[in-house]
Amino acid sequence: MAVDVTIANDFPGMGDQDAVSKLGEGVAIKIMDGSLICNPKVVTHFRELAEKKKIKHQMEILPFGGTDAGGVQRLHGGIPSFTLSVPCRYVHTVNETVHKDDVQAAVDLLKAYIEDAHNGDYTYR
Repeated sequence: MAVDVTIANDFPGMGDQDAVSKLGEGVAIKIMDGSLICNPKVVTHFRELAEKKKIKHQMEILPFGGTDAGGVQRLHGGIPSFTLSVPCRYVHTVNETVHKDDVQAAVDLLKAYIEDAHNGDYTYR
């Protein structure tokens, strides 16, 4: 599992079709990025936990970039991998901006997952 920031391109002039995530809309549960397709069972586990715990979240598809989770996914014949993201406007600049509620949602969801991870079945069948 990787924890990282993701693109929040929710500023004027950016079309909805190009949106990855939005500030203030909750932690981003990644479906895929340029380095991996997240294990669907892990994605479902995170999404169900967020809904059960009423943690504000949004689904993320990042058409480029990636994290170490992409490399981990390809180890030893395939390891279930996932990235939990905090929406961030102006990534990789001196003006990076996040919403404190999104950061808290990421902490809350990660905590909920750590407490519930033993209930996940991520085997391929």
